[in-house]
Amino acid sequence: MDNSRIKSIIASKKDCYFISPHFDDMAYSASMLASELSKTNRVIVVNVFTEAGNRPYTRAAKAWMHRCGYDDATQFFMDRNAEDKVALSSITNQVIDLGFADAPWRKKPGQFVNMLAKVFPEFGNIRWNFAYRYYTRKGDVAKADSYTFSQVTKRINEAIDDDNAEIFCPLGVGDHFDHLMARRACDALFDDPIYWADYPYVLDHKPLGIDKMSSFEYVGNPKVKQKIIGAYKTQYDAMFGSASPQIVSERFYYKDIES
Repeated sequence: MDNSRIKSIIASKKDCYFISPHFDDMAYSASMLASELSKTNRVIVVNVFTEAGNRPYTRAAKAWMHRCGYDDATQFFMDRNAEDKVALSSITNQVIDLGFADAPWRKKPGQFVNMLAKVFPEFGNIRWNFAYRYYTRKGDVAKADSYTFSQVTKRINEAIDDDNAEIFCPLGVGDHFDHLMARRACDALFDDPIYWADYPYVLDHKPLGIDKMSSFEYVGNPKVKQKIIGAYKTQYDAMFGSASPQIVSERFYYKDIES
């Protein structure tokens, strides 16, 4: 690993916070580096979107759960939570769950809206909001889901009670809305986070907005990462089918362009 910034982090023994949109995102995208850092530094994972909403579920939510073998979102997320703690136990000192609803389950604010959602679930879901679609197309996640964005930013700031901590977060490859929100919250809070290229989306999408960033790759032990990914059983078949995940080097980006 020939990267001066990572060497500096290891030498300084800074606490390393990984801001993971969902339970498995850090493990998929950055667990080889996290495993290396955990030998010398405290590694803390902050999972942001870790809950589901109440019934009735949207068609998108039901379709994804069906692919994973579930029909009850509460049980689905309980199992995801449990497997996340097992998967990360060997490479983290602490895992913090912020408890925000995952996008397919996230409700729009307002009592009237949610009354109508009892009849037509999509009407109450944030992704069916006209403003959501308009601002999402523009890439402005802060306006597309402004209330959640403000709360996510607040809670991440509260979870990281350390001005000297090193922050790792998703780059947002593939434009997954929750990934972009986690990134923008970190952009709003921290001067120079290190972004990871989101896996598996990076296999099919090119990272955007990286022209003025420096980057480095980390290649750890693929067998270790395979074991960690394999611990996420609830979505494994839906994500990867009968094939094993393609373990590639982890790529990271940062705005500090000093050589």
